Amino acid sequence: MPSTVLTGKGCIVDVTTGLVYGGVQEFKLTNELETRSFPAGERWCAYTVPVGVSWRGEVAFKALDAATLGVVLGGTGSTGRVLEVLDEEAAVPEGEPYTVALGHDDNVAGSEAVKDAAGRAFLRVEDDPASGEYAIDGDVLTFSAADAGAELRLAYLRLDPSAGDSLVVGPEDIPQKFSLYGVLRGHDLIEGRAPEARFAVYLADCRRTGEFRFGAPADGLGAFTLSFTAQNAQPGDVVFYLPPRETT
Repeated sequence: MPSTVLTGKGCIVDVTTGLVYGGVQEFKLTNELETRSFPAGERWCAYTVPVGVSWRGEVAFKALDAATLGVVLGGTGSTGRVLEVLDEEAAVPEGEPYTVALGHDDNVAGSEAVKDAAGRAFLRVEDDPASGEYAIDGDVLTFSAADAGAELRLAYLRLDPSAGDSLVVGPEDIPQKFSLYGVLRGHDLIEGRAPEARFAVYLADCRRTGEFRFGAPADGLGAFTLSFTAQNAQPGDVVFYLPPRETT
């Protein structure tokens, strides 16, 4: 049966404790309809999906280094959460050394993404970066002299031991029942691309289904996903928050 697929990022909240589990994660929603239309107005508005329309989804925990993966899956103690840093501003110095330090030294190895102010991505290399490239050692990025003065936008994951509560977790500690808050975008089947407009979603009653699925580790980073169903038995169980309609 054709489906509507929505993708985005969000966080899951244990409904029994109110705690966010694992920080911001990627997720996907699937509705067993070929199309799904939402109303839109001149301002932000809420749309409650009619009761009985069911949704399936997946939450993906990605870019986890060995230590963090052990915390999440191995039942070891952890204080804090994996957090996502977005659009951290920096600039390559005008003179040597052409280095930039990340704003946090507890970054997850290999999770960084580097762009210039125009949104062009820099390529990570092992050493001797050329123009448009960088090398990284710990929390220090090294650039080419050709990029001296370039304004940067940095994104990466970090494990902040001071954020949140102390947890002891294992696979079965991920909530069996949770709420999900997130930001989504659909896929324009006519244009064959993701539209620029995004919208928020609140799923009040999600239930885990199936077993964990592990992704093949690459560059020391691992990933796993879990599937869920979003119950829609009561009004307000599935609510979308929609942006104003674009006018031309």
